[in-house]
Amino acid sequence: MSIAVVGAAAGDIRGGASDDPAREGATSREGIGRLPRSILISGHSLTDMPFPGLLHQALTVLGGDLTVTSQHFPGASIRERLGRSGDGAADSARSRDSARPDFAEVLAQRSFDVLIITERNGLLDALAWEDTVTSLQSARQRFHSANPGAPIYFFVPWNGVSDIHAPQQWIRYEQQAHVIWSCVVATANAQSAAKGHRSDIIVLPTALALAHLTQSLTSSPQAPGFEGLDDGERMRMIFADDVHLTPLGASYVAFLTSAWLSGDAPRRPASTQDDLLTRRQVHLQDIGRRFLHEHPWPQARQERCSLARRLAFVARYVAYTGQSHRQAGPLAYGWRQFTRLLQFTWHVWRGFGHESGVPAATATTTAGGRA
Repeated sequence: MSIAVVGAAAGDIRGGASDDPAREGATSREGIGRLPRSILISGHSLTDMPFPGLLHQALTVLGGDLTVTSQHFPGASIRERLGRSGDGAADSARSRDSARPDFAEVLAQRSFDVLIITERNGLLDALAWEDTVTSLQSARQRFHSANPGAPIYFFVPWNGVSDIHAPQQWIRYEQQAHVIWSCVVATANAQSAAKGHRSDIIVLPTALALAHLTQSLTSSPQAPGFEGLDDGERMRMIFADDVHLTPLGASYVAFLTSAWLSGDAPRRPASTQDDLLTRRQVHLQDIGRRFLHEHPWPQARQERCSLARRLAFVARYVAYTGQSHRQAGPLAYGWRQFTRLLQFTWHVWRGFGHESGVPAATATTTAGGRA
């Protein structure tokens, strides 16, 4: 595997088919024919290394011969990554930084047959201040102009874990947020369809999968490789801090992403090394396979993005994300929460980028999916 750096925040990972025996019998020739050959990941620290390298490794195990190109700026929204070519981003200091190539510059490097794109993890903040729906449509149009017909996947980001020792509140939050992220992508799809673009952006339920992993690890005292660890210690095996993943956590996300992109996943190896890390990796892949069974692909469905559902999430979002502001004092905290509630209610009332008479409540989304 070789890595060629492009600027300070984008790089390529290249490699041929793996000689790993785990790929033997892992997929059919039909599955290999579906494997991507050149992937572009446009994201931030949640999609930074080691995720691109682990995704490359997972796909080569399935028989791929591919290049993974990563455009990632810490904390960057889609609008900011569009950069100089983006709508309304011309005055951004980031967009003028030559060390941070914008979306058009990365697209000019080569042809891509898959785009994986994500947004800032602050869902309603991104909708309100970064115009996620419009930015998604702009990225989609530019990617398809350079790579007609190539599938686009939306990598659902996750919020920080409010209590690493008791993650149940975070699990419930991500279960609710997944539906709203799906509604956001559905709105972008519906508005694009109204303009004559028929290819949907496909939702990768990565945050929901992490919530599933967390729930599985904290409800199974005898989880292989995690015996004797309390909930906080198990979470520290997955999360390096409150939001970024350890290599072990990133390997779980890469395993699932490779399955969603290829329509297949390697079978569990017949025999493995009996070291602690391998036991943990195998157990996480088993949890991942259960998640794939419960969330099969392709999975197209009509999301019920009703106004009542969207407004209910506003209160949930403000309460969950506002916990870090409590140190400001009760009056300042109460006022900040009240103003955030009003701001987000106004944005959500108007819809997720309501445009051209296409209501968010009737949009269709695709969760999971084959390339």
